[in-house]
Amino acid sequence: MTGFHITIVTAIVLSVMAVLLFAGRRAMVAFEIRIRDWKASLSSGAPSAPFLSDVQEIAARNDVRRATVLGVRKGRRIQLLFHGTISADAQQQVRNAWSVLR
Repeated sequence: MTGFHITIVTAIVLSVMAVLLFAGRRAMVAFEIRIRDWKASLSSGAPSAPFLSDVQEIAARNDVRRATVLGVRKGRRIQLLFHGTISADAQQQVRNAWSVLR
């Protein structure tokens, strides 16, 4: 094989790996809620409407302007992950709401 062919094969393998990683991540994320200026909106997935409402209420009460709440599948359970500026207290309130409203 020439250097050109090796480059092509490497590019194809890397592309396939990227697609598989992206598809795997999408399968792991059960839902994504974005908080922008105290308003919670669903980006993907389908958590219950009362849970989404509680997240919005928690965001407003705790002055959360910009954050993301991910529901990630871990076996048969869903783990909540938080990104952005959301305090530990607000995170716990969201976890409490999730445990009641899932």
